[in-house]
Amino acid sequence: MYVSDIKDARTARFRVGRSSVWVDAEDVLIYRMRIYDTVPENLPLFHEFFREHLLPVQLRHGARLIGRWEADDGRVVAIWEYDDRSAYERIEAAVRSDPDSSKARQRRAQLPPLITAQEETFMESTVPGDVAPSRV
Repeated sequence: MYVSDIKDARTARFRVGRSSVWVDAEDVLIYRMRIYDTVPENLPLFHEFFREHLLPVQLRHGARLIGRWEADDGRVVAIWEYDDRSAYERIEAAVRSDPDSSKARQRRAQLPPLITAQEETFMESTVPGDVAPSRV
């Protein structure tokens, strides 16, 4: 894939093989990556807490989980996809105000330490959404 034409400062045409697509810069997907340093003996509990309390709320409000992995060193990496920064902000506001998020915070307070640190970064796709590989 390569950029074959630039219409203006915000729009470019991407070519993949014989196909091409015009993409507005605002249409480029963004990703949020979180990396958690976990407490090894509580790792199964961390996964369970995520699946039962955090994931349903995120999905309900439109967040798209690309994947969540456990690394060899026990860290957990999660990558979420959003249409753009405003979609992320809208989803996060809805998640924060969801009553189930409050219940999750209460439940979390009852658990032993699950993580010792976390880092978060945002990334922009370098592949337009229309030509990125589909996920099922």
